[in-house]
Amino acid sequence: SFEELITDGVNGFLVPPNDPSALAEKLISAWTHPELTAMSAAAKQRIEEFAPEQTVAALLDYYSEVLSLNNGHARKQDQ
Repeated sequence: SFEELITDGVNGFLVPPNDPSALAEKLISAWTHPELTAMSAAAKQRIEEFAPEQTVAALLDYYSEVLSLNNGHARKQDQ
């Protein structure tokens, strides 16, 4: 979810859900935010943490571990 990826004012902007007034205010303030360039760089760095080059190996390891645990559990039930 966005709350996990974005830290408001650090690498992006967040507003409460279903609050069009807050969204409008945030959009207007974003145009003149003094740290917009730094926030852009922080956002790029954050999203790169989720690039396939960073996540695929970790996911494959996780799934392999889950499968091996599941196989071990199934073998114990068979005995």
